[in-house]
Amino acid sequence: MAKRILFAEDEAVQAQMISKIMQKIGYSVEKVENGKQALDAIKSNQKFDLVVLDLTMPEMDGRTALKKIKEINPTIPIIIATADDQVSSAVELMKIGADDFLVKPLNIERLEISINNVLKIHNLSQQLHELQNYQDAHINFTNIIGYDQGLKDTVKLAKKYSKSDLPVLITGESGVGKELLARAIHGQSHRSQHPFVAINCGAIPANLVESILFGHDIFIMCSINFILSFIK
Repeated sequence: MAKRILFAEDEAVQAQMISKIMQKIGYSVEKVENGKQALDAIKSNQKFDLVVLDLTMPEMDGRTALKKIKEINPTIPIIIATADDQVSSAVELMKIGADDFLVKPLNIERLEISINNVLKIHNLSQQLHELQNYQDAHINFTNIIGYDQGLKDTVKLAKKYSKSDLPVLITGESGVGKELLARAIHGQSHRSQHPFVAINCGAIPANLVESILFGHDIFIMCSINFILSFIK
């Protein structure tokens, strides 16, 4: 599915030309005429992968729209396009939350490179965040994405048991996501601040399972007794 770009530009000719360029590159483009319409589109919970804002627009300029959009969705990447080529302006916009700064008239190659780079960096950032969450076991049910009714029923049941102290047994074929579901239950329970310890029982020999899971107390006690008798 093509990435969706929200493009705010008040000049009709510029908007049409740049939209066609972005569509030719392979993106789906939603055009609006000013910052207010861009903000309304974000507020309506439409899914956009990137926002491109002209800086000078009626009703609400790009700078104001940038601030307000970032308040609603801090992670959405935003590119600002402006005729102002001052470095100080670029620095200010980057501090507010812009991911890149393009000088008009827009160069087609520069526009394509900017969009691709910003989306790539955003993608890597999301993957890193998910990996850190996974390693820290800070996973909840929002990390489980699926539309099958069987999965929805399973998640609903798991949410119910995450609020209790009852032991939960999760069964299923290899690769269906048993550990992910277990991490989600842990992440949404009152024990979420405690470590989640995953053990691959299939990699442990049957005769060592008890020792690995419950310790080597008997073996240690026997060793101590043997050493003490030897010393005597």
